[in-house]
Amino acid sequence: MSVDDAFRKLMQDGGLGPAPFASPAAAPAAPQPVRVEAPVAESDNASLAPTKVKVKPIDLNRITTVERFAHHPIDSRSQIAEEYRILRTRLQSMELEKNSILLTSCHHNEGKSNTALNLALSFSKRNKKKILLVDFDLRRPRLHRMLGLPKVDYDVVSALRGKCEPEDAIIFSREDNLYVLAAKREYANGTDYLESSKARELIERLHASFDFVVMDSCPCLSTSDPAILGPLVGGVIMVIRCLKTQRESITHAINSMNEVGVEVIGVILTFMKYFLPNYLYRYQYYHGQYYAKGYGYGYGMADVHEEDNGDEHDTPPPEEDYGGDDMSDDERPIV
Repeated sequence: MSVDDAFRKLMQDGGLGPAPFASPAAAPAAPQPVRVEAPVAESDNASLAPTKVKVKPIDLNRITTVERFAHHPIDSRSQIAEEYRILRTRLQSMELEKNSILLTSCHHNEGKSNTALNLALSFSKRNKKKILLVDFDLRRPRLHRMLGLPKVDYDVVSALRGKCEPEDAIIFSREDNLYVLAAKREYANGTDYLESSKARELIERLHASFDFVVMDSCPCLSTSDPAILGPLVGGVIMVIRCLKTQRESITHAINSMNEVGVEVIGVILTFMKYFLPNYLYRYQYYHGQYYAKGYGYGYGMADVHEEDNGDEHDTPPPEEDYGGDDMSDDERPIV
């Protein structure tokens, strides 16, 4: 047997392993990692869903109480009081997203604080609701002087800064049935407090604790405070002073609020007088006498005698004195 035959036989028997010129076997593929989904607990799924945070209500038993506020109330039989009742009825008929309104104006001295106070008093006299008046005009707060509030350690800014609870700064009047959260001094950096998360939390707590909230704010043309508070309330109302505020200022103010997504739901005209022509005096006489006899709402026609029997009256009734420019804004009634 030749050497070649012997070598070929050995190769067939497998004694020397695979042939040197044979192609090596392919290496086995590396095992692919298998991704196993871990079972998610039912509580984990609940945490992923949006949850509504429960708002902490205000403890009304801790609020400071006084007998009455030292303000000058409007005669309930006057035309001014009737206008506020009409305004209250219109606001109640509106479907506001939140139970609050914010009052602002174009400039200072337009009767904004007076309007907020009288409107809140009008709400408080109906069905004994829990009505709150808040002074967010931190640049020039006036409600604490108009109401003669007692000196307290905390105010609305103290609540915004987290130094106290809101109930520690709110004052309640039994006779007026009105809650007030005022600012006791001026704050130059009031915008910083209103932009904080504490302000949003405070307003949410006020909405949850009171039936209706009336807020006084700074003028919208000189500050950005109304634009900050506007999205947090149910509606914004513009207070406009007749024969003083320019039409361009009103348009600019409303547009500036709309640019930040705040809609002005209405306007209130202040310092307005009614001028009736001669042919309406007879109607005014009957109208005034009707309400004076039936409901007690006279319109300055007390000098008319009943024996006139509806004759024509060429002499107009005397105009009411609403005060001149030498009166302060606190003494000016709102018409």
